[in-house]
Amino acid sequence: MPTSFSTLRTSTRLAAIALTIAFAPLPAQAQAEDSLEAINRPYASVPEAKRSDLVLLPVLASIQEPPASLTTLVQPWLTRPAQRAAFVANKGTDWGAWKAWAEAEPQKAVLATLPKVTEETDARRAFAFAQPYGAEGVSVDLITKGMYTDLGDPPLLARAQHLYMPRMRHFETLVHVEVARLADAGQVDEALVLLGQWVLFARQFADRAMLAEKVWALEALELALMRLRDVAYTDSRSESRKATTGKLIEVFEKLLPRGYLDLERLTLPAGEYVAKAQLIARVMEAGGEADAQEFSRELARITTVDRPLRRFAAAAYWDEIRSAHAGDLETREELNRLRNDWTTRWNLSYFDQVLQNRTEYQKRVRGRPKFAILDPGLGRLDDLFELRQRLRVEAAGTRMGLATYAFVIANNRIPPGLAAVRPAFTKGAPIDKDPYSSPARKFDLQFFVPGKDTPKGPQGQEVPYVLGLFPPKPLPEFEVPMGADQFVIYSVGPDDLASMAQNITQDRGGVRGDYLLWPPFMSLGRSYLIEKGELR
Repeated sequence: MPTSFSTLRTSTRLAAIALTIAFAPLPAQAQAEDSLEAINRPYASVPEAKRSDLVLLPVLASIQEPPASLTTLVQPWLTRPAQRAAFVANKGTDWGAWKAWAEAEPQKAVLATLPKVTEETDARRAFAFAQPYGAEGVSVDLITKGMYTDLGDPPLLARAQHLYMPRMRHFETLVHVEVARLADAGQVDEALVLLGQWVLFARQFADRAMLAEKVWALEALELALMRLRDVAYTDSRSESRKATTGKLIEVFEKLLPRGYLDLERLTLPAGEYVAKAQLIARVMEAGGEADAQEFSRELARITTVDRPLRRFAAAAYWDEIRSAHAGDLETREELNRLRNDWTTRWNLSYFDQVLQNRTEYQKRVRGRPKFAILDPGLGRLDDLFELRQRLRVEAAGTRMGLATYAFVIANNRIPPGLAAVRPAFTKGAPIDKDPYSSPARKFDLQFFVPGKDTPKGPQGQEVPYVLGLFPPKPLPEFEVPMGADQFVIYSVGPDDLASMAQNITQDRGGVRGDYLLWPPFMSLGRSYLIEKGELR
């Protein structure tokens, strides 16, 4: 009987939520004016003295192309040059060329902009990347240099080409090469500070309104948090430690959960909805069907913006789709359902069972001709939910890793537990809860010292403790023995079950395992490949 009652209660609640989503008035975001002007309006209110785009973009325009060995991705799990720069660091065979690129004047000028645009950490007074979308309001110089978002003529957000993004990606790569250069020179504090600044800039850029920009910023933020722990851990294993307690605490403070980093302030990319609303207005007859000429021509143009040679074939495809596509009013209604569904989900707890249901996009839009114009570009919105959760875990692990290492440096010993690092090494902030731990458990992040807190040998002696790493493919699987000269910090992972880091699966769903935070997977993976002679 209790099980039946629980099932009935859950079903009733899900049905109520579904009805609320279906029939409630649109939220404020959805009721907003679906226009380019509405998306650009918040940027117009940012004072010029607080616009990081005006500081950065004129300098970033002159950044040089990275060495080819940086942009050639050899390992299958490295999907962008910045990851390669962070993972290989100064251990690659072409390190000299990477270092020379980072030390060249154009790149030094770009790095010099970071301290200014990240110095203020109060979100109400901090810098903002406030370049409007389109050419209006952008200087002729930046337009000429391709440092703006081109919307075509007439301007449509659905046509958006963020022309400055290739150089923004070079900027991320540059930061990670410079971090390696600083650490290699023994300037570990400086490397940590630079990464802290990059974390804040990536978080700043994550407030942009378009999905492509937001995804890049959040992935850059995730990599930077990993690299902060990597630099600190690598220093902790060196013969002569260079990091100082003061700098570790200084960087820790910039990462406080209710400070500028605050991941709960993240919003969904509102520009994507406006882009689709504009597109519907352009290719649909008002209150009618798809326009015979504009539909296939516009959709072919948008979906082949980076592959113009395929435009003719794309036009033929969209011409076939047109006859099966819903009309103007039905397509607009579906767009509103998409917006309401994602907005409702975004505001739910990670553990809410509603999130286990398929999204409106998955059920009615993805791969379906009826609403085909709503599909391109929106798929990654679903990915933002898991990415945000990983960021919560990465941020918590980075804070606790830095605070614990600060304790080690100050006391020349490993603390007995995370509670020992508070308040002296956390600026009074509490120990981080584990974001993957359910409200019923409410665990802190897990901490132990191998050998001391793990099973002993037959005579009570300390024995090496083996971490088994089984991350998502195509990352390599391997084992690492650890002794009492190290500490381990981990999250229970998506399965919400602690296994003392014996089975480390990171964020793999549907399998038993933990999410390792310290030692960083990046550091262990680098050492593993060096030992096998495979780092290249």
